Amino acid sequence: MATEGMESQPSQAEAYAEIREVVGRAKRGDAAAVPRLRELLDRHQALWVRAGDLAAQVELSWISLAGGDDLHLRESLLRYAAKLRAELTRLSASPVETLLVERAVACWLQLNYFSGVEANALAGDASPKMLQLRAKRQAQAQRMYERALGALVTVQKLFPAAPVEEVVPIEADTTVDTRNAQDAPALCPRADDNATDFASDFNDRYSPDAALVRVKVSN
Repeated sequence: MATEGMESQPSQAEAYAEIREVVGRAKRGDAAAVPRLRELLDRHQALWVRAGDLAAQVELSWISLAGGDDLHLRESLLRYAAKLRAELTRLSASPVETLLVERAVACWLQLNYFSGVEANALAGDASPKMLQLRAKRQAQAQRMYERALGALVTVQKLFPAAPVEEVVPIEADTTVDTRNAQDAPALCPRADDNATDFASDFNDRYSPDAALVRVKVSN
């Protein structure tokens, strides 16, 4: 098959280099990079899903504040937040319910962070004025947490979960030689496996820490 006239596809390394260059220019406010940036965002969903999820960035910010330099605590908080999110989210959750769950988890992190700050202040030599300020912040976080949970419970009561259909297992075809299963064609081939793999690989390479929203707490 003739390949003359066809544009050569950039290697993965070249694609990564261009993404870093274009995204870097955009972050520095270079408006000339926006047209190409939009093309890359349209082509690779992983580039904008993570950066555009502000709720996830805020959650990471609270976890960074609470964990500080203790990476074990930080990783534990990440997993506990994910566990809490899974417990609050129903299998048939609507997009609205999912947003409320995200808000509830963020408020839980915020409340317990300020509770920890208050406990440390009481154990230290903070001034009465600073203790009063931190107690006020903690009370405000408590109200926000209660409102977030209240909104979530209200939505779940108004829109009961849809019944989960029972999945009937299908017996395997005993005529298939499982020793050669790796050679069998995919049951549901994707139209663009390479693009999906590329986006997934890029998503794994770049830590979400680069886009953290820094929350400053005055002393």
